[in-house]
Amino acid sequence: MTQLIETHLGSEYVGDRSNAGLHMLLKLPAQVDDVLLSTQILRHGVMVKPLSSYYLRPTAERGLLLGYASVEEGEIVRAFDVVVACLRTLPGLAR
Repeated sequence: MTQLIETHLGSEYVGDRSNAGLHMLLKLPAQVDDVLLSTQILRHGVMVKPLSSYYLRPTAERGLLLGYASVEEGEIVRAFDVVVACLRTLPGLAR
């Protein structure tokens, strides 16, 4: 997943580099509404969680939690393609 993020978006979008866990963080610029973006991604059949919803107070931290536990590699790639396609619809984020 880290390689997918770096290849399609850049290393600045990688939230962590752990080799363990059930999910990883896709960092987003502060101007991105991660709640709205996650809703858009869900419309395409992929569930991600907005990072900002985990804070009790408003925050500038934006990102998406990408789960990968028990997901086949091919499905991860397909789902990530959806995430990237939705990100590229946002002004100033096309790469």
